[in-house]
Amino acid sequence: MHQPSRFGMPAAEEHRLLSRARRGERDAYLTLVRHHVRSIYQLAFALMRDPVDAATVVRETFVRGEKGIRYVAEGQPTYPWLA
Repeated sequence: MHQPSRFGMPAAEEHRLLSRARRGERDAYLTLVRHHVRSIYQLAFALMRDPVDAATVVRETFVRGEKGIRYVAEGQPTYPWLA
């Protein structure tokens, strides 16, 4: 049985995707993006209170996230790092 992370995706699956994304596999990173985009948008909207500004923050978060994916500590969930 897969142990779910606190952020909805099974932890083992998130770790596999993170490892693949670190190796430059864009499809793995995009899967992580699809999984986290709603919660990152909700956080951005709560802070910005403007849908356009929140969408901009989300876009910038994931662009920077792809460049810095190697800094996510091994075994740690990606959401806190993105947020």
